Amino acid sequence: MEKVLVTGAAGFVGKSLIPVLLRSGYTVCAMDLCEKPDEFDTLENLEWIVGSFLDFRSDLLLHKRISSLKIKSAIHLATTLFPNEAQKEICKDLKENVLGSLHFFDFLYGLGIKKIIYASSGGLVYGENNRGFPLNEESN
Repeated sequence: MEKVLVTGAAGFVGKSLIPVLLRSGYTVCAMDLCEKPDEFDTLENLEWIVGSFLDFRSDLLLHKRISSLKIKSAIHLATTLFPNEAQKEICKDLKENVLGSLHFFDFLYGLGIKKIIYASSGGLVYGENNRGFPLNEESN
């Protein structure tokens, strides 16, 4: 069974994606800042890591644990800021979510992982905006 790392695993997209991956025959190593959600307690072939993608360099135990997993691919859903916070703290967003993710990807490539999927839930695109009305898929 191929092992997949999913960061941001306790978020909306992660909670929806992990059962699909497991049903499709993957083993999932899930990573998030919080403990494993109760709805995942009965799932098999799921390993949970409490940690942040930003900490792999400073946290030696996290670094060793990720290195030992024999992961074949990764799906990066984690982010450090909500969309409205990111717009207010652009430098922090760039440092943590852009540069931090690039460093994490470089680490994963160094482990031999060949496929990394970087996903966005659309939080920066849809919803409230400075024009005073909600945006949807038909908005220009």
